Amino acid sequence: MIDSAVDQYAIETNRKTGDVVKVADWTNYLKKGSLLYNNGNSLLGTAYGDQTVDTIPRVPTSDLAVLSDVAGTGFWSPYAPQGAIQFGKILRRKFSPAARFLLF
Repeated sequence: MIDSAVDQYAIETNRKTGDVVKVADWTNYLKKGSLLYNNGNSLLGTAYGDQTVDTIPRVPTSDLAVLSDVAGTGFWSPYAPQGAIQFGKILRRKFSPAARFLLF
């Protein structure tokens, strides 16, 4: 959804590859009233931040750390943060109470 929103913004505002798109700009191209539209954050509350035209959005590093125990490296590709997947391993951390509530 983020990638599509950034693409639509870039098309309508004549942006080019590598241009930065602010959160307030790309969220305007999402379904109004959705959680992502309202705050630009993941379900775990982590900000996705500004995006770059023609660059794949990345999973926030803290979200990857929380969720990596339930999904293998193939699940995250190509959206894992730069450097998070090395030698077939993902950063690992114990589930927070909020993640347990969302996942189980």
